[in-house]
Formats: sequence, structure tokens, C-alpha cells
Amino acid sequence: MLGPLLKIAATSMAAQGLRQAADDAARFLLMSLLGVLAGAIAMLCLSGAAFVLLSDRMGAAEAWGVLGAFYALAAAVTFMVRRRR
Repeated sequence: MLGPLLKIAATSMAAQGLRQAADDAARFLLMSLLGVLAGAIAMLCLSGAAFVLLSDRMGAAEAWGVLGAFYALAAAVTFMVRRRR
């Protein structure tokens, strides 16, 4: 008589643990996506500001070239760091 009650209680506890793990995973995914979105918006805003400042001192094509070189260098450094791990 006690066995089936313990089995129901254990199943309920296991289901609760799975629900908690699913909630944690969903929250982590949402926070990661929001972090990526915030980073992309920040990158666009800072790129625009850098372009405006650079285009005052040089031509538009040169400013885009400088920004492109900066992002190419940043991508190369990121690639090298990620590859070492």
C-alpha cells in the first residue's frame, strides 16, 4: 500500500525537477538572445558614431575602409582566441 504512494510522490518530484530544468534552459536561452540583440544594437550605434566622426576628417569611402579594417581585425582576433580553446 505504501509502495504505490511512494512511486507517485517520486514521479511528481522528478517531473517538478524536469520542469525546473526546462524553465532554467528557456530563461538562459532568452537572456542569451537578448544579450546578442543588445550587442548588435550597440555595435550598430557605435559604428554609426565612429563613421560620423571619421567621415568628418576623411572621405566616406576611407571611413568605411577604416571601420571594415577594424571589424576584420576584431574578427581575426576572436577567431584566434576561440580556436585556442
